[in-house]
Amino acid sequence: MSFRSRLVLAAAYLLSAVVVALVIPLALTVERRADSDFQAAVLGDAAILAARIADLVATAGTQPRAAPPARLAAIVAESTRAREERIVVTDAGGRVLSDSDRLARRGTFYATNARPEFRVALFRGQIDARRRFSDSLGEELLLITVPVVDRERVVGAVRVSTSTADVESGVRA
Repeated sequence: MSFRSRLVLAAAYLLSAVVVALVIPLALTVERRADSDFQAAVLGDAAILAARIADLVATAGTQPRAAPPARLAAIVAESTRAREERIVVTDAGGRVLSDSDRLARRGTFYATNARPEFRVALFRGQIDARRRFSDSLGEELLLITVPVVDRERVVGAVRVSTSTADVESGVRA
């Protein structure tokens, strides 16, 4: 092999190494950005929903045995149309007022050790964002739980859970 061929080959190897060295950090940045944007969108949905239903949750929480307000159920159902999300709304004591998938019955205590995100929102008054693998669905979920505040007190919580599969497949593509 001639010197010129070796020089061209070395330049090609060097160029390939530089491209690989730049593409990996770029891919990681794109992944973080997509994940951050996704989490911000879900958080925005949860916060808007919490603000919309604050007075309904405050009223429903004072009457635990009463039927769930039709307006609360309608707002929760309307909120799930935009995305494939599950929304669970609880009162200040952690009892379910509404579940968009109707898996949890009204009055079921949801602020358990198995669902610490509700405890954070209800008893600390903080927003909780976490990822958890769902055995029943067989996929990773993003859980955003926001306290519902009425007249400067926490009257309930809204948890929005959604699959992370679409974001991950978009980043890979």
